[in-house]
This record gives sequence, C-alpha cells and structure tokens, in this order.
Amino acid sequence: LAAADPTPADLERDLRRTLVEEHLKLAEKCMAADLAEEARAEYADVLRADPQHELARRVTSSGGRLWSLHWDKALHEKYLDYRELRRILAYEVSSRLLALGLAKKKQGDAAGARTAWLRALDYDPEFAEAHTQLGEVRVEGQGWFPKAEAEKRAAGLLPFAGKWLPAAEVALKRRKWGDAWEVSGKHFVVKSNHSLEAAQRVLGWAEDMYTVLLRETAPVFSPPADVKPFAVFLFATKEEFDAHVRDSHAGGVSAGAIGFYSNEDRAAHFWYRDDEGVSPLSTIVHHECLHQVLDAWIPWKNAPTLCPHFWIYEGLARWFESVENRDGKLLVADPKFAPFQVARGRVEKGTAIPLEKLVMFEQADMDTHYDQAAGVTLFFMNAGQGAYREKFLRYCAIVLGGEARADSFEKAFGEKPEEFETAWREYLRGLK
Repeated sequence: LAAADPTPADLERDLRRTLVEEHLKLAEKCMAADLAEEARAEYADVLRADPQHELARRVTSSGGRLWSLHWDKALHEKYLDYRELRRILAYEVSSRLLALGLAKKKQGDAAGARTAWLRALDYDPEFAEAHTQLGEVRVEGQGWFPKAEAEKRAAGLLPFAGKWLPAAEVALKRRKWGDAWEVSGKHFVVKSNHSLEAAQRVLGWAEDMYTVLLRETAPVFSPPADVKPFAVFLFATKEEFDAHVRDSHAGGVSAGAIGFYSNEDRAAHFWYRDDEGVSPLSTIVHHECLHQVLDAWIPWKNAPTLCPHFWIYEGLARWFESVENRDGKLLVADPKFAPFQVARGRVEKGTAIPLEKLVMFEQADMDTHYDQAAGVTLFFMNAGQGAYREKFLRYCAIVLGGEARADSFEKAFGEKPEEFETAWREYLRGLK
C-alpha cells in the first residue's frame, strides 16, 4: 500500500524539530567562531520554535554584551561562512513551509496555507515559490506584487492618488513636496521629493545606525516603550533644502550644511547628493539621526548645548558616523575611519588639546574639535575591550540630558580627566 501523505500536523512537528536542531548547530558554530551576535540570534530562533528550550532561554536572557570591539579579515571570513550556512537553512525551511502550505490548502485551510507561505518569506524574502502561491509576480527593480498590480508596473505604470500613471509622470508629480515619496521602516519614515530609490537608501542608513545603537549602547541606553517612528526629510536639491531652512529653521543651521536634526520639529533634514565628498551622505545620516534618536531616548532637563561637556554630544555622533554594512554585518568604529585618523594625526603633531580642557567645552567652543572628540570617544568606547564603555555611556546620558556640571566627568569615572591624558593619546597613536 502507498504511504499516506504527511498531514499538516506531521509537517509542523518535523519542521519544529528541524528548526531547533539546525539553529542549535548554527549557534554552536557561531560560538566557536567568536560570532557572539549571530549566536544570540540563532538561540532566539531556537526559542521561537521551542519556547521552553532551557539553553536558548538562558542565553537569550543573559544580557551578555554584543559590542563590536574587534573585527578583522579572518573573523569576516568566518561570518561569510556562517551567512552561507544560514542561506542554505533558510532555503530548506522555506521549502518545508511551502509544503506545509500546500498540505493545508489541500485540506481546505486557505488561511493556514497563506500563513505558512508568509512564514516562508520571513526566512527567505525572495523565495519565488511562496510568492507564486500567494499570487505575486516579481517586477524587475521593484519587487513582488499581486499579479494585476505587477502587470501594470511591468507596463511602466505607477500608482498615484488612486490612479495608475506613467512612471515619468509620477516622478514629476512626486517632485512637489506635498506629493513626495514616503517610505517606512521599523523605526524611521523618510519623505523625499528626489526619488523612491534615494528615500530607500537613506532609510537603510538610518535603520542600520539604529540597530548598531541598540547593540553598542546596551545596557546603559534603551528606547522608551512608546517611541514613535522618526521623521526624516530628504530634499532633492540644495536649493530646496536651503529654502526649507530659511522658512522653518532660520538662524539655526550652519551655512553649507548637508543635514541637521532639529529638536523643534523632531525631524532630521538632508539634501541628496551622489558624490562621496569628504563626508558621504551616509555618514551625515548616521550622525544626525543619532542625535534625533537619543533626543527621544534621553529627555532634556536643560539644553545640553548650554552646558559643559558638550564634546561628547558631537564625539558620540561622529563615532556612529562610522557605521558600515559589510556583507550584511553591521560594524562600527573601524580605526581607519577618517575622523579617527585625523584625531590620531593631531596627537602625533602635538596639536590635540588636553582632555581636561575639551570636557569643559560648550557647543560654541566645538567648531574645530569634532575630530578630536571622535578620537577620544573611540578611546572611551573601545579601549581595553570596552573597559570604560559603561561608565562613559552613563556620563553621556548625564550630558545629553542637560544635567552636566563642572565635575560630571570626575563623578562618572571616579578620576579626573587628566588621569586619562597619557592613555587616550597612546591609544590613538596605536591606531592602524
């Protein structure tokens, strides 16, 4: 007799067992390869498949630091090996979920089938078979859409105000700020009259920075429970950006700025440019959106700009400028990042100012010292395998909340700034 087809219950049970076993294997490989962040993510996937799994619960609730303090070529090669293993697992899991959906469909459970196929796309967003079962078709350069919509897009049409219009006509209409493109991520909403692609690029940079911020400042910093999506405005040209500044932020933005964050409207503002320049747009988005997020996370008691210790306001933002997405791995604080090397050069030339002087600066004193502030921040965030990081971040929270006083540094560290003078200079001299 032919064996009966496996039931959805059988497929679910086998899938759950596979998920636990395979994610545990990947977690163990990551631990052996010193990929702590990836290991934690794999244990989290184990826990999703088996909420009672004791080891996964213990690891995911341990609160261990996942800071990115060391990343070299050898470690990156291990990460790429892990990514390939994860890709293979994602394909296997998506294939099993496809089969589960088909089994549910055969039994007349349309809702259950759809849920299974959507789960397949959680593992592999480009899994074509699941998209097909969901009635979606891929449009080159745009993504997956329901068949009727895909046909219109493939014919060169785009939706606008309830109608389908030629893409060139839509692009022209989107140039008006009131009808600008709008794209949403997990934490940011970007509005732009430049192009959909530019808005998506800026959204990706902001979201990358947010992910790194969560990882690198835990457990000292954490988002409030009710934080709302952050507004980002991306203007197509410098002229439009300048006009917006004149109309809404007159006197509050430096001449020649490519971007800024305003606590008046709680929005980050930029104009789009393709050239890298001395400061690529990506780094400016990281910098200003860092200000934007921390302004929401740490309420002001007084304006930080009028208090001493303002150096860390810009030093920390410069440190986060160095966020990069390297083959899917989010990294930060590469010693080769230009501001860190500029700070190193000033130390070597003897033009860096003493730390005891830097920490007393207010905003008006900082104009020519952003790079040194970045270098000193690098020291306190990364030196000694993060030995000073948690004290430094608590000090930052005091400053960002507008509570800094003359002795805030000494209270935070238990030592005066001059006690770190030799150490931070030697650390920067050692950057490669």
